[in-house]
Amino acid sequence: MELHNSPNIKKSSLRGDEMTLKEPHRNGSTYGAFQSKDPILAIEKGSDMEGGSNEHGISVNHPTSYLETMMHLFKGNVGSGIFALGDAFKHAGLLLAPPLTIFLGVICVHAQHILVQCNEEVTRRVNDPNATSGFAGTVEMCFATGPLALRKYSVLMRKLVNIFLCITQLGFCCVYFVFIATNMKQVLDVYGIVMDVHQHMAVILIPIMLSTWIRNLKYLVPVSSLANFLVTAGYVATMYIMCHDLPPIQERRYIADWHDLPLFFGTVIYSFEGITLVLPLKNEMKKPNNFNKPLGVLNVGMVIVGSMFVAMGFISYLKYGDAVAGSVTLNLETSEV
Repeated sequence: MELHNSPNIKKSSLRGDEMTLKEPHRNGSTYGAFQSKDPILAIEKGSDMEGGSNEHGISVNHPTSYLETMMHLFKGNVGSGIFALGDAFKHAGLLLAPPLTIFLGVICVHAQHILVQCNEEVTRRVNDPNATSGFAGTVEMCFATGPLALRKYSVLMRKLVNIFLCITQLGFCCVYFVFIATNMKQVLDVYGIVMDVHQHMAVILIPIMLSTWIRNLKYLVPVSSLANFLVTAGYVATMYIMCHDLPPIQERRYIADWHDLPLFFGTVIYSFEGITLVLPLKNEMKKPNNFNKPLGVLNVGMVIVGSMFVAMGFISYLKYGDAVAGSVTLNLETSEV
């Protein structure tokens, strides 16, 4: 008993556990104290890969620059949700909605920083350069290197996170399909091309499926650049049209009814949808430590995105009031080009 309770034995035992946790398996299949069967985590050692390395020494194929990563972040956060912010502001009011939108944006950015820091911490714990992973893999490693009672749930948590991510992204993509098809129908009907909205969905399914086959972020840069140009052009055009003949601010509610606030929160949170992109974007940068610096891609990009959100929501609700549609583009005059 005395030998068992000896401080030296305890220190030795703890040191042994620490070595077991940090030492990677020789064949690369085990990360520290656990073995993951997630194919996303599997990176073949010794494979020839182009490009540079991140701060953990991980070879990255076709690493992206600061500006290219910024374009991906912008595209991942600015989608159809930005045109729904007028409807969101309707449920909060002109005075209350802007600070609440900024507050939610800060929470989202803070959560993204936490995710990046957790990924860096668990990578340090397992001391395996190849352990860098995405959202679900990071959660798995957090559980696998955490308290002993929770380690057995690591694989379950990875699967749950992947399921939730799939459900979330499926919901976003359903909204995108409705948004694109509805706006295409509105425009083409004016030019005499009358089709059912479901036919428009079938048409856009083909180019969208083709775009999903591009798995490398470096190769996606031209597509993202084109998308960013079109989104920005649509944003500027919509703002330009709405800024004509704006009514007085006094005609709109400053603070909406409290029971409408959940609708506001749901729409704004939908707009800030880019947390699933954080780790893939960081891991494919030439200099990943530039991602979450004070003036890194994440902070600078989200400040730009948040400013665009507030401006769009404010002007949309000010212009159309309670008549603002779920997508403000549907409020625009259909008889004009």
